[in-house]
Amino acid sequence: MAFAFSAGLLAAPDSAHGLRNQLAGLGVWGPLAMIATYALLTCAMVPGPVLAGASGLLFGTALGTLIATVSATLGATAAFLIARGLAQRPYAALVTGRLRDWTQRIENYSSPQALAGIGVLVVMSLGGALLLWRTRRGRVAG
Repeated sequence: MAFAFSAGLLAAPDSAHGLRNQLAGLGVWGPLAMIATYALLTCAMVPGPVLAGASGLLFGTALGTLIATVSATLGATAAFLIARGLAQRPYAALVTGRLRDWTQRIENYSSPQALAGIGVLVVMSLGGALLLWRTRRGRVAG
């Protein structure tokens, strides 16, 4: 890992402008390379604001925000799946009682039910965000 980090430092351009030029030469592969790198670094626990700032610096506000959102989601999903795969057996050996029952209920949740639950949460969060936006907008305009 230290070798890869050192090699990356030596091969990297000296400035953000130089890196932007290199990524521009990749065309559509530049943002895709950033998405893959961001997701991998998210799994390695590199702070998200640093990665999001780098995305904005390299690709501008609009594309950088899109890249950061997609990459953070992919990285979080990958980290969850890795943790689930590595920790499922030790967790099952340690958990007892009510927590075991809750875990079984979550594990046995069928896909249509889970999708409906996620849909309800998304609608609720969007409704709350819209209400907050309208409230703040009214205060600013009023």
